[in-house]
This record gives sequence, structure tokens and C-alpha cells, in this order.
Amino acid sequence: MKTQTKVSQKQFERFRKHVIYWQVMLGLQDWGVDCVLADAEACQVAESDFQDAMDGTITLAWVCDTPEQHIATIYLREDMGEYGVRPHEIDKAAFHELCHLLFVPLERMAVRGTPTLDVLIEIHRLIRVLENTYYEVQKKELK
Repeated sequence: MKTQTKVSQKQFERFRKHVIYWQVMLGLQDWGVDCVLADAEACQVAESDFQDAMDGTITLAWVCDTPEQHIATIYLREDMGEYGVRPHEIDKAAFHELCHLLFVPLERMAVRGTPTLDVLIEIHRLIRVLENTYYEVQKKELK
């Protein structure tokens, strides 16, 4: 059986729904988030930009944000190549990219050289968001 390499419109819509779900669950409704199905050229640019952060895996999705305006675009790779389209991985990618937005305040603190105590307070806030989200999801699944 041949591996599906291109993300279908239906799979992209599912990705978009997962982005919206996690945006709400992680309390990021103050962000304007758009989703884009990225062609090969966009993927090459992203992978060259993120080369230092790559861990040898394919870039399924990435986020470009403007934190000052709380605007973000989340890109999903259209052609997965020999990696193949893996719906579960695409679903996880939606959560992963929203986590990047969740951590924007911490990233900005690091860039500004914010005092350690303030950083620790922000880390604790982020842990609470993740903790509450995890238990909210678990509660729904246990019903």
C-alpha cells in the first residue's frame, strides 16, 4: 500500500479544529491565530530558519508570531514526503505549536533579562495552565 504524502483538505480542516480547540483549552483566545497549508518553498524557508533547533526530525508545522500584537500564523506542511501523513502526529502538531504561543511571555522575559523571581513566577503560571488543561481533558475522557 502506498503511503499518503500530501495532506488533504479534510485533514487540514481537522488540524485547524485542533488548533482552535487547544487555543481555547490553553487560554490563548487573546491571540489572533490563522492556519496555512505550507507549500515546499515555505517549508524550505522555515527549515533553514529553524536549522539550529532541529533535532533531525521533519518539520510538520511551525508558528510565526508577532507577540506585541498577539497575532500568529501556524503553518502545516502540505507534503510530508516519505514520512507520510500521520493524522495523530498532525493532531499533536496543533498542540505543540499552541504551546509555543503559551511560552511567548517566558521567551520575552528571557530576551529582556527579566529578574529570576519574575521568571519563576511565570514558569509557575505556565505549569498551572498545563496542569488545569491536562486535568480538564482527563475529566472529559473519564466520562
